[in-house]
Amino acid sequence: MKETVTVIGASTSVGKRLAAELLKEQNLSVNLCFDKYSDAVCHAGNPAARCFVGNLAQTRNELKVLQVTSTGDNRLVNLDTVLQSSELIVISEYTSCFPSLDWVLGKSPQDVNVKMVRNVVNGCGSRLRKLVFLSALGAKRKLSKLPKLDANILFWVLNFFGALDAIRQGEEIVCEAGRDLSIQTSIIRAKFHCYLKGPFGGMNEEMFDEMEYQSLELLPGDIADGETSDLAAALTLKQALVDDCFDNKDVAVVNSPGSSPLSPEVNGMLLGVCDVTIGMEHENSVFAHEREATSTHGREDSNMIGTRV
Repeated sequence: MKETVTVIGASTSVGKRLAAELLKEQNLSVNLCFDKYSDAVCHAGNPAARCFVGNLAQTRNELKVLQVTSTGDNRLVNLDTVLQSSELIVISEYTSCFPSLDWVLGKSPQDVNVKMVRNVVNGCGSRLRKLVFLSALGAKRKLSKLPKLDANILFWVLNFFGALDAIRQGEEIVCEAGRDLSIQTSIIRAKFHCYLKGPFGGMNEEMFDEMEYQSLELLPGDIADGETSDLAAALTLKQALVDDCFDNKDVAVVNSPGSSPLSPEVNGMLLGVCDVTIGMEHENSVFAHEREATSTHGREDSNMIGTRV
């Protein structure tokens, strides 16, 4: 029997990659939740997908989304109905760390990482067995109130408007849901390119392409630094949905130079067959990702095993 996976944030660059990967799986039925109507229309003709569009950060009184079909017979449905049909849910929504038009239109970090995540968690049903959350590098680091010229200075700048604080709140909500609903949860931390929508300028397309063909490094907690391609983040999210090794763990994923696969498909294959034992389990009863005191770059610990693919 097919399981149903719901992707929240299918309009993001990572969400689009993730949707494409999940739709390749014959044993999955896929719900795609977009925030752009044009994206929903593009996928509405796929028989393996049900497409919805709406702002999931709205006030939660019977929150509704528009189901978009290839025949144009669109209708409003309750978000809870979509969520309660799912055994698996992945949240891949994110926004810029710096003020932008999206913030004005209801996609600020608080909207996306707190209001929306809480709406999703509150709508989950008894069928749900796993919830995966796309977080960000730096979200779990203890940052000083004033900037310091240390390894965390970039993350301090990224958190100047509270974006990483909001993402950390989203992590807390997800972990609390694991306790309350008795489900497995996974937190995947990536370096978002939307970080660069601010004082840092933008990344050129050649660098994006190069990163997609680099190897991957999976590390526990929030001790990693580096760049993450959209494809690498999407493949890791997909793996976390289907691989029990990711249950109740938080993992950072970065692209790393060196021996690299020849294609994104090989990247996905290697992720699928590697024996991943990553990080310490986070407790569903509390938000227990406190590793900063014992976690440093280059440290090797029996409970903290990094896996390079």
